Amino acid sequence: MGRPCTSKIVFLGIVFTSCLGLTRPQTAAEEIPESALRILEGHKETSYDVVFSPSSELLATSSFDKSVKLWQVADGALAATLAGHKGKVLCVTFSPDGTSLLSGSEDKTVKLWSVGEKKEEIRAFSGHEGLIHAVAFSPDGQRVASASADKTVRIWNLADAKQIHSIAAHESSVYCIAFSPDGKVIASGGYDKLVKLWNTADGKEIKKLEGHGEGVFALTFSADGKSVISGSSDHTIRVWNVESGKATHTLSGHPGWIMDVALLPGGQKAVSIDYGGTLMAWDLASGKSAARRRIKTTIHGFAASPDSKWMATANADGRIFVFAASEIVP
Repeated sequence: MGRPCTSKIVFLGIVFTSCLGLTRPQTAAEEIPESALRILEGHKETSYDVVFSPSSELLATSSFDKSVKLWQVADGALAATLAGHKGKVLCVTFSPDGTSLLSGSEDKTVKLWSVGEKKEEIRAFSGHEGLIHAVAFSPDGQRVASASADKTVRIWNLADAKQIHSIAAHESSVYCIAFSPDGKVIASGGYDKLVKLWNTADGKEIKKLEGHGEGVFALTFSADGKSVISGSSDHTIRVWNVESGKATHTLSGHPGWIMDVALLPGGQKAVSIDYGGTLMAWDLASGKSAARRRIKTTIHGFAASPDSKWMATANADGRIFVFAASEIVP
């Protein structure tokens, strides 16, 4: 018999009363010592998302302080602060060529920024009726997508910010999105426990992936596009076959809800992180855990660098932790 569902957690204004279990497991994972962390300080409020540039030279972070910050990975120096949003900045991602950046905010807008020699706002994408939970570039960099509390996924033309599709995607907030490697499919995950696959050409639903017991907060495609990996507040990660729509593996072991899942270069391993700071490395072929560590903090965002050297977390106290990937993946 499960323990009583008495915990209350406030997340983006939603009160969760459930058995989410954000406490440590009985056998606690070994902590990554603070001496192994490079700590970046500069945000004045909660840090919410983090992402490495394609070159792994820059790190972008977003915050409740309404800003995006760019950091040099090599030495942790602050490279720029991008200000312009009128609300909390909840998500951020680099373009495939690393020359620009997307951010999404509580102010219901998506902004495109230049991050080359000039670091400035280029244009805004407006139309959502709720805060923006996730943003993504298509693999060719010509389109962008956004997911919102207004229950929609929207696809936009990058060059002129014109809306291509507005997809009534879920019955409640849409928390995460991911383009397939060929750009023909976009996956979305929502508070309604579902993962859905959409045709980016016409905006129509391809498949509905059912199985999670709670909301879906993280999504990524495998390198070959044949699988999609989802993370949920039900404490599990599921690996889905895109063609059949069936789960091939359910990965269990996290003591708290999954905040992010990163596919590592090579496509054979992934690393997931939960709200309470537990990191798990997974062998995707076998569906088994390869390693388990813990960071002593409350996590909102996580990223792994494309060069496989670094990982980073965005934390509730506003700090950013950067650490060697070898701490979790030998």
